[in-house]
Amino acid sequence: MTSAKDITDAEILAAITSARAERGSTWATRWDLEERLPQYPPKVILAKCRSMLRRGLIEGCACGCSGQWEIVEETP
Repeated sequence: MTSAKDITDAEILAAITSARAERGSTWATRWDLEERLPQYPPKVILAKCRSMLRRGLIEGCACGCSGQWEIVEETP
């Protein structure tokens, strides 16, 4: 059984970056992430995003809507 711990933070960040570059947007949807990470079930991707949201690595909506996931930029 796959869990959120099986997805690395780097995989999510790379998927967000890829979607942003492809669409010319500042955020990525949950469907963008699902398309780029087909090896993981959608609910597991959402669980990983919720974890990263709690840890302050990404911003967005974890309710299951489109997500609008953004990478939190570190301030120097």
